[in-house]
Amino acid sequence: IGIPPDGIRARVDAALAMFRLERLRGRPPHGLSGGEKKRVALASVLAMRPAVIILDEPLGGLDPAGRDEVLAALSTLRSELDATIVMTEGDPEAVAAFARRLLVLERPPNGGTRVALDGPPGAVFRQAERLESLGVDVPQLVRVAAGLNRRLGTEFDFATAGEAQKALAAYLGR
Repeated sequence: IGIPPDGIRARVDAALAMFRLERLRGRPPHGLSGGEKKRVALASVLAMRPAVIILDEPLGGLDPAGRDEVLAALSTLRSELDATIVMTEGDPEAVAAFARRLLVLERPPNGGTRVALDGPPGAVFRQAERLESLGVDVPQLVRVAAGLNRRLGTEFDFATAGEAQKALAAYLGR
């Protein structure tokens, strides 16, 4: 991509720091764990500072700390470099916390693929029954909110821990 050698080193250093991988510099790939390999691969892509990043299950196989580091780095990349991140992800909690827009695809019986749901995560996850009919996992907190609504007659609408904390604190404060 036409970057001078000094610029390459600076980008690599920044990408390794973003994922807290400086200690792995110089280690052979076969000596890394699966999570370390995934983070190194992501760091190598981030070092190029692309405008658009397309990821397939970037959190798969990571422990909770690695998952949080990857999400934090992707959030930083999105905000600081104004990068667009398109990803498939099977972890609904991560999607609820990270995504700004969520597309759920379906394969109709007549073939092809079409968009079944489209919108901000909260609006999409409110359609829990529809999501489950499409085979999409719903965040646990969405299920908790739905259960509380059935039992208490409330109208909770949360998908992340922060949203749940605010809603429950307000409810209990009454």
